[in-house]
Amino acid sequence: MSYPIQPPEDNKSEAQQLYSQYQMAVSQLQHFESQESQILSVIDELSLNLSTIDGIGKYQPLENEIIIPMGGMILLKAKLTGDEILVNIGSEVIVPKSVDEAKDIVEKRLNEMTVVYKQLSTERQKLEEIASRLQAQMNQLSSQ
Repeated sequence: MSYPIQPPEDNKSEAQQLYSQYQMAVSQLQHFESQESQILSVIDELSLNLSTIDGIGKYQPLENEIIIPMGGMILLKAKLTGDEILVNIGSEVIVPKSVDEAKDIVEKRLNEMTVVYKQLSTERQKLEEIASRLQAQMNQLSSQ
């Protein structure tokens, strides 16, 4: 994604054009950083879910008392009474799944979010380079 820079009639309008493009790039960078933060939060939550499911899967038979991390330093003491986990499969639809099925679902979501995060990070880096070039051009104009 590059911003074409047309040679304007004078330095003042060129500086204004560069500044406008730079401001747009900075605004997009802030948006990307916000999205990255949200995705990292989802990745952390999915990782916690996966750890919890792994912990549950270690108990055989599934009638033991366990401690389940709820996030934010909160733990829940629970007694397992079956071998199903309720999983939100999207649009707030919750279905019972086996421990292995639930683990597969969470792993797939985690992999998808990791791919999205990497793509977003790559795009953010490209945008940072563009912003840096625009800033260098503005500095060069101001020194003339």
